[in-house]
Amino acid sequence: MYNKAIKDAGYKLSRPRKIVLELLEKRHNPLSAQEMHKLLKGKVDLVSVYRTLKLFEELGFLHREENIGTTRFYLSTKAHHHIVCESCGHTECVSCHHSFSQISGFDSIKHQLTLTGVCVSCSK
Repeated sequence: MYNKAIKDAGYKLSRPRKIVLELLEKRHNPLSAQEMHKLLKGKVDLVSVYRTLKLFEELGFLHREENIGTTRFYLSTKAHHHIVCESCGHTECVSCHHSFSQISGFDSIKHQLTLTGVCVSCSK
């Protein structure tokens, strides 16, 4: 699905793009660029990770969020939110039902919501 979006936009599915895409498809929690680079174990340099993330975000299927002082990225056809445990970093998805159709004078409205807490395992 994402491969097609890249090609339909006129871009090649280069080796770095393919590797980063595969990593993001396997992981279901948001990752920082540095976390991706570390997980890729030298297969893709950090600059290429950032360039790939920028392209995927421009193509509309990669979303970013700021949480606990770090920018993390995740693949999704629709933006949503995540809640992160302040103790262990456990992350879960939280659906988003915000609608900004009532706001006039703006296009391409984006928003961020930071949710943190302590998961059940850590609170025991």
